Amino acid sequence: MQSVVNEASWLLSRWWWWYVTLLFVFMWNGREPPSCLSFDQHRRLPTSGPMHRQGSWSASAAGTTPVYSYWNAYFGGVGSQPAICSGIVILGSLNQNIYAFNATTGASVWTFPAGAMASYSAPACSVDEQVVFSTTTNNVLFAIQVSTGRALWNVSVPSSTYVAPLVVGDLVYLYVLALNANTGAVVWSHAEASGSSGQGLAVVDGVAYYGSGGGVVRSLNALSGAVGWSYNIGSSGDMSTPSVANGLVFIGSQDNSIYAIDASTGSLAWSHATGGWVLSTPAVVNGVVYFGSNDNYIYALEATSGQLVWRVDTQAAVMYGVVVANNILYGGSSHFTAMDLNNGNVLWSFVSGGCGGGCTANGSGERLVVLPD
Repeated sequence: MQSVVNEASWLLSRWWWWYVTLLFVFMWNGREPPSCLSFDQHRRLPTSGPMHRQGSWSASAAGTTPVYSYWNAYFGGVGSQPAICSGIVILGSLNQNIYAFNATTGASVWTFPAGAMASYSAPACSVDEQVVFSTTTNNVLFAIQVSTGRALWNVSVPSSTYVAPLVVGDLVYLYVLALNANTGAVVWSHAEASGSSGQGLAVVDGVAYYGSGGGVVRSLNALSGAVGWSYNIGSSGDMSTPSVANGLVFIGSQDNSIYAIDASTGSLAWSHATGGWVLSTPAVVNGVVYFGSNDNYIYALEATSGQLVWRVDTQAAVMYGVVVANNILYGGSSHFTAMDLNNGNVLWSFVSGGCGGGCTANGSGERLVVLPD
């Protein structure tokens, strides 16, 4: 919890800009990034992975290295990460509004008065991408029609400041709280929902996985909330949003390690120690797990054994997730870096503050949205 307090204090001390630039990075050819893309950024990052996960996206497409085209949208400061629903970029602002922009042109689509500052995590699209779910720092969850910006319903929730909504079928999850996506009615909840410090869920094949602030990883029945197995890593502190692939749950911890836990039994498969906190949500691609650490490195480990494949020094702590598309990994903090997924070779980098201000991609992986502020 202390890490969340420290982060919030740091973010608040730096919220002195009153506009934001929205960049679109198109991944087509090998031109170098322009120097004008040097901005300061500092918030949470959605990541990729082969499952439903809070604050997540997945992408794959043809292409190698990026060429840059961008448009700018100015409003009251970045409040949340962006989401893309039906070709519309949606994000919250510090000025208590939620904004929608055309993903191709940057034209304003609508502005929704939320009545409070947006939560830091990204909104979430419904399965058909016709509804977007977004939270505010006064703990309200809104369901908003994507095409019009009209509120369909809103409910008070125990805690939402750092937790991204996750939509799976007809349910919306906020950590260990499940709501009916059509009405906002509570389907199930656990006591930990009121004490959430930013962890997220991953849902695979009807099972939800999460890590608690007390150092315990749990599985739940995603429909009923019934508790399955628990695994105690032996230390307290925050944990990352997990990723699930190949029958393993991958989750990082403030004890400087990442853990791989059997998704069926809850037994430990392996752990790998780094030199700093691992709060970066892992991304698992082709049998390799990728994640960042506060020791400044982005790591690639064999998913089955935890053996090191490569690691790259990003020159600053990597608090949050990495983005994977087109066999390229994007991430970092003070430097926004593109790396070859297979060997970690740096393809290009520019000083930007990294994806901390918010990054996401469209479903094809051809377009990367970066929010500096």
